[in-house]
Amino acid sequence: MSLRTFFLLLGVGWLILVLQSTVVSYTTYSILQPDMLLIILVYAGIRRGKVNGAGLALSYGYLVDLFSGRPFGTYLFLYVCLFFLVRLLGMRLLLQTRAVQMLLVAMLSVLIEAGAAGLGRLASIPSPLEFTPASVVARAASSAAVVLLLFPLLSRVESSLARRTGTIQVSA
Repeated sequence: MSLRTFFLLLGVGWLILVLQSTVVSYTTYSILQPDMLLIILVYAGIRRGKVNGAGLALSYGYLVDLFSGRPFGTYLFLYVCLFFLVRLLGMRLLLQTRAVQMLLVAMLSVLIEAGAAGLGRLASIPSPLEFTPASVVARAASSAAVVLLLFPLLSRVESSLARRTGTIQVSA
């Protein structure tokens, strides 16, 4: 991942967070909002190198911490751990098919919801009202469905940036 792609994904993540916290929260139910940053993070974990991907995980975790109101470091810790879990799974499993990617995003979405609730419990902060098993499954399913649209879009954007700069794309 080039530096240009890193900053592009960082800017897109910030824009997604702003849109999800303002516009989308008023137009849809919160349990049906896909975790778009998690999807971009899984894409970076599968397709890109660990240094830039870890920087993206740190940045996204920090941004989500700022927007969430949870104790600082909750999502920072979770996003970095999930990124390295994706990297580990990417070394051991074939994660190139859309069905496997959708399943991975759904499982990680459940993990991040449970992890946020568990870390909130450790800090003696009550979990949000929408944290029920049905809401977690609905959010995981919506996140998995968005993979079908977002992964090809990210691939096209990345390949067009590579063509524009004249660099060769190498999967890590």
